[in-house]
Amino acid sequence: MRRLRRRRLPPARGVGAVAFSYSVGDGAIAPDLLTAVLLAGVVYPVALGGAGGAAAALLGGE
Repeated sequence: MRRLRRRRLPPARGVGAVAFSYSVGDGAIAPDLLTAVLLAGVVYPVALGGAGGAAAALLGGE
């Protein structure tokens, strides 16, 4: 049986949180780093995995 290797992706959620900011005049807006990392790294995968599992159970997946 072959073991699957986990591919390590670059920390895109952290880079995206730092890179995306917008400034107008003297004010600037940017995402909070901790919130962005938690949302993109924990909340989205758990929510989408749960939705996929529920869909598989409802559709009779094995």
